Amino acid sequence: MKNLKKRQLTCLAIGFLVASTSVFAAGCGFKGDNSGEQEKVDPNRKQLYVGYYNGGMGLDWMNQLKYGFEEKYPEYQVMIEPDKEKYSYTNLRSYMPDGKEDIYFTTSIQMMDYKTNGLIADITEAVTQPLTEFGESVSIADKMDSDSRNHYAVTENGKTSYYAIPYFDALYGYVYDVDLFEERKLFISSVEGGKITWTGAENKSVGRDGKAGTFDDGLPETYEQMKSLFNRMQNMGITPVTWAGAYTGYREWFLDSIWAGYEGLSNFKLNYTFSGTDSSLGEITNQNAYLLQQQSGKLAALTLAHDLASKNYASTQAYSTIQTHSNAQTEFLMSREKSSPIAMIIDGGWWEYEARGIFGDMAVEIDQKYAYKTRRFGLMPVPKFVGTEGVPDQKYDGITLYTPGSTAVVVNDRSTRKDIAMKFLRYSTSNEALEIFTKNTGVSRPYDYTLSQESYNNLTYFQKSMWDLYHREDVEIVHALTKNELRMTHQNELYTWSWGSESKKGYVNDPIHTFKDYRDLTVEDYFSGLQKRYSEVYWKEMILGA
Repeated sequence: MKNLKKRQLTCLAIGFLVASTSVFAAGCGFKGDNSGEQEKVDPNRKQLYVGYYNGGMGLDWMNQLKYGFEEKYPEYQVMIEPDKEKYSYTNLRSYMPDGKEDIYFTTSIQMMDYKTNGLIADITEAVTQPLTEFGESVSIADKMDSDSRNHYAVTENGKTSYYAIPYFDALYGYVYDVDLFEERKLFISSVEGGKITWTGAENKSVGRDGKAGTFDDGLPETYEQMKSLFNRMQNMGITPVTWAGAYTGYREWFLDSIWAGYEGLSNFKLNYTFSGTDSSLGEITNQNAYLLQQQSGKLAALTLAHDLASKNYASTQAYSTIQTHSNAQTEFLMSREKSSPIAMIIDGGWWEYEARGIFGDMAVEIDQKYAYKTRRFGLMPVPKFVGTEGVPDQKYDGITLYTPGSTAVVVNDRSTRKDIAMKFLRYSTSNEALEIFTKNTGVSRPYDYTLSQESYNNLTYFQKSMWDLYHREDVEIVHALTKNELRMTHQNELYTWSWGSESKKGYVNDPIHTFKDYRDLTVEDYFSGLQKRYSEVYWKEMILGA
């Protein structure tokens, strides 16, 4: 257990750090072999510098992309510059004007702001011309999913242009331990007269979608059933869930997914367009968008958040501000060896690949049954809110999954190697490159592509389920994307649009932890505080400038 204990201590120490720094020698990239060694410039080739946000996706796929591109274009040398801090949402904008990188793969940008300030290049031709050099008859734009295409296409004076393309999609939610659910009979077999019959691997209910043999078999169809499941876990000495207490974003995105699941794509998307018809609130425009704070999906999400905190459904470590994503993943995975295991973790679709080192340590030091690709996990769908006290019965009956942020691939407008960058951009979205990405990370990119049977078979149980879920025709994927001018102009004022509340305890913006800190704060207090924060008066004075 020496390495596992060391891992726990290392993760804890990392949790105290607020930033990490990486030093790169000028003119040098990193070798594509994960050795950490710098690659020397080849004087006989032209270099392309790739700024790569080195987060949960790892470097394996990018290294393969580098070698695939260099094989097709031997006259070029791809220099990968991996970093997390300087390519982050908060830092990239200030870094780019002096950055040497020609192209960036990053988590999130305000595309129109970057365009207006001359940071990103016009990539229209590269995006709209068919990828014939890779044996394909369609363009990058053709392959984009419609929601992404509507966002990334910029139409001005009747002309459509592109300045960015989407990078990846990652779904957020409860990730559950399939093996634990089977062993401890945490799946639902049937519900009759409100009484639940529990089961393991056999005779599972068909779940919300009503179809046997799909991702939601045996899982709660309603929130009331989910609470029964959590109570059953507690009675068995199982902790229902943990998460990364250090990052408010993880919790906010999770609650956004509950909100979106209640409202459905059409209603939820209004929070980013401020234009359209809400099924309960009526016509929404820039003039009255503050009414969206009354969406019942928010009330549903807040009810869930309150229950998590007040009923002690979560690990105590989940509330620690030094519990990083690595801490949470370690706690979750290693708990299987304890008398009180943790059944679920709140995380994104990349978590399993990101945590593969933990799997490796457990396999070596405990048992091979804990190895990466051996353990099984799944994404628990958002349950329907029906019969929940204080929450109107949910009308939307479909399945909507939420993916946060506008992840992007952009070309530096100051680059003197735009021609090479455009070729790399096009190659990165060829069918070959898209498959390289998914078969390594298990995450999907928002483009139309398929996996070979070999690549699909090589995915983990969790990754296969995520791929299948993402590509189901009856599942809606909603992206937190906006081009609404009012939203972009008032980014600072609307930054806390989701959960910023003028509550009886003052201003708060983290429902789960807020309910933990203030036990006497009610769901109704928090919900009404959302409407106070974005009241009609505030909207007219601060947002509309009336």
